[in-house]
Amino acid sequence: MMAYTPYHYAAALHASLAGKDAAQSQKITDAFVSMVARNGHASLGKKIAQEYAVYASEREGIFSGILFVAHPMNPALKKDIAKKISERLAHEHIREIHFEEKTDPSLISGFTAQVKDIFIDASMNGALRRVYEELQKVVA
Repeated sequence: MMAYTPYHYAAALHASLAGKDAAQSQKITDAFVSMVARNGHASLGKKIAQEYAVYASEREGIFSGILFVAHPMNPALKKDIAKKISERLAHEHIREIHFEEKTDPSLISGFTAQVKDIFIDASMNGALRRVYEELQKVVA
């Protein structure tokens, strides 16, 4: 028997509901819940619902990410950064980003951002590290 993850269930449900009206969606959802229970995965219901919300948002181009900042950031600046990053990542089908902010004083100033498997380093620490690496190439 193949092992299904909450992500697999969420993706299958999302595909099954595409273009369906309310009555059809209810029948599909009821059958889906029964199937998950038959597979012995009823305990995954909450996680499947969470994965479904993420999956549906990502299909719309709305992603979550983590924004590490040296110091707490002004909400307007955070929104501007999210907008600029999503514009630069439009080729990745990212239309909008919602960042969770975390403080990391080791950055000195600036920020790093993680969205999907994309990492952006706009921190002072990162800039200093890149300068150091370039100097090492010259010295070597």
